[in-house]
Amino acid sequence: MKTRIKTTAIAALLALATGPALAQDAPPPNQCEINERFNDFDFWVGEWNVYSNDQERKFQGANSMTKHYNGCLSKETWLSAGVNGG
Repeated sequence: MKTRIKTTAIAALLALATGPALAQDAPPPNQCEINERFNDFDFWVGEWNVYSNDQERKFQGANSMTKHYNGCLSKETWLSAGVNGG
């Protein structure tokens, strides 16, 4: 009988000790979303055609800026027209 009491007491102590460790906390907020400058570059998001800055105004390529991961990542994709090694 003493063995059974000890086993039960040990099991109860283990449950108390590990119970809070198994509970999951809410995920932290994305740090970028709480940053006051979070949207500073949103003006750049979109699709752009790029031309040379001379009188000929030659098409140089296409640029795409998109946001990902709840807006925390900005991705730029450049597609060169192959003009002047661009």
